[in-house]
Amino acid sequence: MAVEKFAVSFPPGLAAEVRALADESAQSVSGWLADAAQRKMRAQVARRLLDDFEAEHGRITEEELGEVRRQWPA
Repeated sequence: MAVEKFAVSFPPGLAAEVRALADESAQSVSGWLADAAQRKMRAQVARRLLDDFEAEHGRITEEELGEVRRQWPA
């Protein structure tokens, strides 16, 4: 797989936390950050889709959310 190298800077405390979490999940820091970036991108796309849906159909109600929760248990 082709990769592109990035240089990133973090405050010291955050850098230590990222290293620890990457170690804890048995990933390299690069792999952990790539996974985190991918999750962030998916969340932004989902937010945009939801905003578009609500712009077209109106806001999703608590009743609709409750129905989804009943049909799609965790």
